[in-house]
Amino acid sequence: MKKEIKQKIEAKNTHPKLYGEYAISFSKEWGKKHELEPIRYVQETESCVNATLSKGISALVKYDNLSDDVSEDYINRLCYLKPLHGKMEHNIPVEDDFQRITVWKNFNDEREWRYVPSASTAQKFSINRLYVNVPDQKIIDRLNDVISRPGYKNAGLPFDFSEIQYLIVPNNNARIALIKELEDIFANIESYTAIDRDLLISKIITLSEIEKDW
Repeated sequence: MKKEIKQKIEAKNTHPKLYGEYAISFSKEWGKKHELEPIRYVQETESCVNATLSKGISALVKYDNLSDDVSEDYINRLCYLKPLHGKMEHNIPVEDDFQRITVWKNFNDEREWRYVPSASTAQKFSINRLYVNVPDQKIIDRLNDVISRPGYKNAGLPFDFSEIQYLIVPNNNARIALIKELEDIFANIESYTAIDRDLLISKIITLSEIEKDW
């Protein structure tokens, strides 16, 4: 691998470069209120976790007479586990094209909190819950498209503009574009005032500010 490409890969191996440079930030209290849970990062050698889950998964597969509560408990445990380290693929610009590369990630750095709709929530909105662990990005993209449809949106997390802590954008040009967009949005919503709009605009910060000051 060329030295300049290697340097570019190392520079791009950051959370914003991998997941995107835009974000909506909420407080941890808001997350608790809406039943988000912190992910547990585990090593492959963590025997107590592997043994417990292996027994549970084997029981789920082998027996049909397990209660719904037991099945739901093990499925939810799986949803909140993530490997401590792992590989992740993404595209980086190289000259006039993109090169798909694999980087080694310490996922614990992300400090992820995750929302998983409960069985009762899924039943309430008549939707199917999806548990997916596939390496094919095309399949993942198709599933993401499915859960963006109206039926699944009913199980999303509701929030009010006042609950937003920060709106994160990459730079000042993006800040200006977002301000214009918010002005257009609030102009068509009678239930919000100009003060509500200005308060939300005041919460816009850029990644360059975060990298410099935080």
